[in-house]
Amino acid sequence: MNYRRLFRYLVMIMIGGLGVFNSYKLEIRYETNTNLELLYQNGIIISTLVIIYFTLAFFIEILVSKRKKRIYRIPSKEEYELMKITSVKQKEDDTLGAQEFYDENIKEEEE
Repeated sequence: MNYRRLFRYLVMIMIGGLGVFNSYKLEIRYETNTNLELLYQNGIIISTLVIIYFTLAFFIEILVSKRKKRIYRIPSKEEYELMKITSVKQKEDDTLGAQEFYDENIKEEEE
């Protein structure tokens, strides 16, 4: 898990929360239906989007890092030996000489 990236996401979430708080407090000071009130309402919307974006990025980072651990886990010694044995057996079974291949096909055709 990349803790630096998660920490950055948390910092951006807090900055977005601070932006919402400040925009809300400044919006209250101005009269209704003015340009400054509209500006601070847009600030609230943008700060909320920043919070939502970085919250989703935070949770996706956690899910992806957990998935990587499951996919790329190191096999145990017994699993590694089992994989090694089966791969060697498959290679031995798959290779046939020309004469063996010819004998098998002739026997199948005769039957």
